[in-house]
Amino acid sequence: MAEGAPLLREYGVYSLIEGSNPSFSAIIEKARRVRAFLMIVDKGTTDWNPVRTNLFPKPFHAKPLNYPLSPLPHGDRSMSEIDKNIVPIVKMTMDNDAFRDEVITGKEAQVVLMTIQPGDEIGAEVHDDHDQILVIVEGQGQAVLEGQAREIGANDLIFVHAGSQHNFINTGAKPLRLYTVYAPPEHAAGVKHDTKAEADAAEHH
Repeated sequence: MAEGAPLLREYGVYSLIEGSNPSFSAIIEKARRVRAFLMIVDKGTTDWNPVRTNLFPKPFHAKPLNYPLSPLPHGDRSMSEIDKNIVPIVKMTMDNDAFRDEVITGKEAQVVLMTIQPGDEIGAEVHDDHDQILVIVEGQGQAVLEGQAREIGANDLIFVHAGSQHNFINTGAKPLRLYTVYAPPEHAAGVKHDTKAEADAAEHH
């Protein structure tokens, strides 16, 4: 099909009618040839010279259509810009050993990886103007919301509403790995704290 693409552009996306007042029979004949050509394209032929000679024995002047054949509006965005917004979040979470590691920060939301070591906790806190979503990927622990504790584990999602006091404690023997979404962003883009002590020290400066 790749080799036939130039022919398809030449004969398929241009007006095939010559002159200002073509005869009806001429219209039908050219429509028949295009239809036959497309049927051959669909069969995956790779030898295009016989196809061109058989279907279009006499050259004609193609007239371009009025609409552009340029890419869609988003087609000019670089692939790297797109790629950085599509991430294997579960794998990244499983591979993360840092207490806090920012992944993506936008205007209205932010994604951050977190790993809480056995016996450790995030610490009780309140985000007055932030909603927060936490998704547990590995481990087990407790979510303490407004003073009420609930057991949590892999595949649990916890929604923390703005203004709610919350804490997350690792009660298991393995690291509690999760990713969290803040809306709007809570931390500076690019932030990474390897340990809770490092995170606490940064917040007090």
